[in-house]
Amino acid sequence: MTWLTIGLLAGGAYAFKWFGLEVLGGHSTATPRSAPKDSGLEGAARLGLQRIVDLLPPAMFAALIVLQTFNRTDDIRTTLTRLVGVVVGALAAWRKAPLLVVIVLAAATTAAARALT
Repeated sequence: MTWLTIGLLAGGAYAFKWFGLEVLGGHSTATPRSAPKDSGLEGAARLGLQRIVDLLPPAMFAALIVLQTFNRTDDIRTTLTRLVGVVVGALAAWRKAPLLVVIVLAAATTAAARALT
C-alpha cells in the first residue's frame, strides 16, 4: 500500500465523518456539540439516541479487535501471539498510557512472541 493510497483513504474517512456531522447530523464542526435544548419526549428520545450514537464507535472497535484476534483460519500459535499483544495493549490502555505507547507496546509484544514461537 502506497502513501498516496493511505492519504486518500484517510481523507475519505475524514470526509465521511464531516458529511455525517454537518449534513446529516445537523451539527457544526466549528462549535462543540451539546445536548438538545428542547424538552419533553422528543428531547429525551433524541438524547437517548445521541447516547447510543456516542457509544457505538467504541463497541464496533472492540468487536473488530475481537474478530481480528480470534480469526479461525489461523493456527493456534498465531492466535496466541495476537492475544498476548492485545492483552499487553489493553493493560497499557487501562493504565492510561498514551495511544502511541499502547500501539508500540502491543506491536512489540506480538512481534517478540512471534519470534519466540
